[in-house]
Amino acid sequence: MDIGLEVEGWYKDPYGRHENRWFSNGRATNLVRDDSATSHDEPPNEPIVGPLVRADEVEVPFETVRADDGSDPQSPAMPATMYGEMPLETTW
Repeated sequence: MDIGLEVEGWYKDPYGRHENRWFSNGRATNLVRDDSATSHDEPPNEPIVGPLVRADEVEVPFETVRADDGSDPQSPAMPATMYGEMPLETTW
């Protein structure tokens, strides 16, 4: 349902089905979140009653962090890539 506002991001689910629902270009999408788990659920075809409330940020669990971002002290350092200091060795 389009609410006519330029809202983008996570908002409390105005339909009460989930904790949060993603809005894009003023429209409720099927992307929903409960705690830190995301899933999909089509928004109902009914008007939104009341104001939209921006959702609190949810901390991303550590295990979903990219392995090469260096935040895991047990993760070995990534070797330099073609964008790093060492060029890639290529054999044709």
